[in-house]
Amino acid sequence: MPTNAVDLMETPAETGGYEFTGHDTVYMFFVNDSLKYKFSYGASYSALYLPDAAPNGMIFAKNAVVRLKGTVKGQYTLGCNSTTTSTGKGTVWIDDNIVYNKDPRKYPNSTDMLGICAENSVWITKNTANNSSVDIHASIYCEKGGFGAQDHDIRPVSGNINLLGGIIQKTRAAVGTFSGTSINHGFAKRYRYDDRFMTASPPFFPGTGGFEIVSWLE
Repeated sequence: MPTNAVDLMETPAETGGYEFTGHDTVYMFFVNDSLKYKFSYGASYSALYLPDAAPNGMIFAKNAVVRLKGTVKGQYTLGCNSTTTSTGKGTVWIDDNIVYNKDPRKYPNSTDMLGICAENSVWITKNTANNSSVDIHASIYCEKGGFGAQDHDIRPVSGNINLLGGIIQKTRAAVGTFSGTSINHGFAKRYRYDDRFMTASPPFFPGTGGFEIVSWLE
């Protein structure tokens, strides 16, 4: 795993993308090719037209927590880092579905792509929206932490994580608890790799150079 891949995303955000600075929390709501954002729960959203605001596709939240949801049209990578020792920053919370405008399983020519890159972890929020499954279309990268569900061992049975994309994580995190094949708390996994990532990736997404998958075991 790289040790500073997320930090390196700040430069392209400054020079052709969009950077959020000076805010503890950034609420991001993708609405096709626009991004609505606010900095507190009760505030009103402002909006960016992303082809103009972030033409290179890089969106970066510096030393912040990101709350994420919506529908993505286009190719974007969200980076979120921490400049302090607090592990609360550099974390992305998925508050509701985050999906593509055109699902490539239904539209094979879809060019929509999303990278979610957290210096620490990516968590599925424990809330009403996520109590009956959650849909995620993205490649998820957790540089120091993992991808998991908040309160995975005490939240109610919450359906499936329907993920199309990929997961790269430093530490494996839990999404639910089971007794045999029966789920007691949290989510069941319904993960599918996005085959497009064999030859393409979201903008500035951390790569592995010339490695090639020669076998697969689940």
